[in-house]
Amino acid sequence: MINPKTDLDGLTGDDPVSFIPMESVAERTNTFTHAVRTLADVRKGYSCFRDNDLLWAKITPCMQNGKSAVVCGLKNGVGFGSTEFHVIRAGERALPRFLWAVLSMPRLLYAAQAAFTGSSGHQRVPASFLEQLEIPLPPLNVQCRLVAELDAARAERDQALQQAEDLLASVDDLVQSALRLPAAPRLGPAHVGYAIRLGDARRGASISADYFHPERTLALRSIQSLPHAPLGALVNFERLLVASPGTARYIGLASVASHTGQLTEAAETATGACFAFQADDVLYGRLRPYLNKVWLATFGGVCSTEFHVMRVRDGSKLLPAYLAVVLRTKLIVAQTKHMMTGNTHPRLANEDVVNLLIPLADPSTQQTIVDEVASRQAQALRLHAHAEIVWRNARERFEQQLLQGVHP
Repeated sequence: MINPKTDLDGLTGDDPVSFIPMESVAERTNTFTHAVRTLADVRKGYSCFRDNDLLWAKITPCMQNGKSAVVCGLKNGVGFGSTEFHVIRAGERALPRFLWAVLSMPRLLYAAQAAFTGSSGHQRVPASFLEQLEIPLPPLNVQCRLVAELDAARAERDQALQQAEDLLASVDDLVQSALRLPAAPRLGPAHVGYAIRLGDARRGASISADYFHPERTLALRSIQSLPHAPLGALVNFERLLVASPGTARYIGLASVASHTGQLTEAAETATGACFAFQADDVLYGRLRPYLNKVWLATFGGVCSTEFHVMRVRDGSKLLPAYLAVVLRTKLIVAQTKHMMTGNTHPRLANEDVVNLLIPLADPSTQQTIVDEVASRQAQALRLHAHAEIVWRNARERFEQQLLQGVHP
């Protein structure tokens, strides 16, 4: 059934139910997260569904990106979510996870685009497309086997992705160990308030309470135990504006992956003036710095003005690659997250970024850190590639068996 009614008898307005907005459904992985709301809060204005229903995004670009999931474990067995989902309820002859696998096939998502209605930017797949869609429907035992094969591939993929994530997350420990930094005390839930000396407040660059947050203070103390310098003493901030990128490669915020410093496959185009950069410049995202978008340029080009473009003054004393690694560590994030200004679009101001405290080391130690980080990133890339191949092969095998006919 497409967009069926869900029985809410027995529930009161105070009863908790699950809430799943569009952003809580992952792309192409059949996974989701959910929050808890009261029934009274979400009863109107949202789609309603129950355990084992399939949520399938109908609006562009979420549909093409494969946002869909079979939802289970819902609070009181009931959930509410975006009206931009079609709700699909399996009948007796189909397994919900089998339907998900079919309806997330690339060729089916491509075919669904031909059914779009509405204006550009707000196009949707009508319910009639799903109602009229005919799909292969093997016996339940075959469906179960096909789903089990996909589940096994998903588990192998998830294991590889977790290993890659662990490798990249270990960079902080690597830097701390190589620099022999003392471990910063962990702040527990008991830290609900803090105090500072009046003299420290007067000497500070801000009167914001967040500026003196213990997390930032502890990070600074840790760095101050080593040779260190403010960022403004180590680099020049390049702000050469270019009216039009021309044929130069453009790097926007979406082009840089958070926390890893690697380029994404995002195809961005400039919409205004840009900053020019050179190879070995370090691009540091100033918008929402907690996203930790730092890239060591491997070529020259132009970038969004939402980047700080930094050029190391003396490469014999400070390796650009080392600076990029350090800027991505928690030592720096602990500073920037408490120095942002602005509510809707928080940024790191020019006068604050120059005061970021950078731990220093001899060139040999810097190179050791850079080489080890590069090795771990290479391993992570290989794991990501393996995960992608495993999942793609499993999906292709599923589709091939389905279209060619499968046997019990």
